[in-house]
Amino acid sequence: MPVAIYARISDDKEGKEAGVDRQVADCRALAKRLGWEVAGVFVDNDISAASGKLRPQYRALLDAIRAGEVRGVLAWHTDRLHRRTVELEEFVNLAEAHNLAVQTCGTGEIDLSTPAGRMFARTLGNLAQYEVENGRDRMRRKRQAMAEEGAYRGGPRPYGYNKGGMKVRPKEAAVIREATTAVLAGRTLAGIARDLNERGERTSGGREWNYGRLKEML
Repeated sequence: MPVAIYARISDDKEGKEAGVDRQVADCRALAKRLGWEVAGVFVDNDISAASGKLRPQYRALLDAIRAGEVRGVLAWHTDRLHRRTVELEEFVNLAEAHNLAVQTCGTGEIDLSTPAGRMFARTLGNLAQYEVENGRDRMRRKRQAMAEEGAYRGGPRPYGYNKGGMKVRPKEAAVIREATTAVLAGRTLAGIARDLNERGERTSGGREWNYGRLKEML
């Protein structure tokens, strides 16, 4: 039976795709045990399923199902496919219409052709969405507390400060003051960025300045 593998990981800062590669390998091993032929592999790397952002390969997977190119889907876990109930319902309806077989490495078979199977899938989907919403609330409260305490909230080193975001770097602070004065005098951001690059000034991440980066920094 021709099937598709779907793999996804939310955060891949280094861009090495190690997480999705492991998912695909486990799914291939499962397909071999089931005697299924892998007809396609769809991977959305570094994209959260909870954010609501477009997942190009997930949409391509749905198109392949509609076209009858695959009759089954393999995923490492159901939460790799969905973490929002609205997407889950679309998938359940599509699976019903096309008699789709669904297998996962972590939770086994999800039989969407039966009421019990659909209930199980929806239960897992509701749990996944609960985890997402609960995590957002925890993060929101943590950020609020850090803001109230005047603490650094993490992320890349902000230009003008040492790592940790609290101690000023005098040389970079001078560049910020210079660029601010130039903007107030009527110079364009593109022109200021060009001058900084010619002098060898770089962003906190070591990249050249451009309109967008300079605007964000100021």
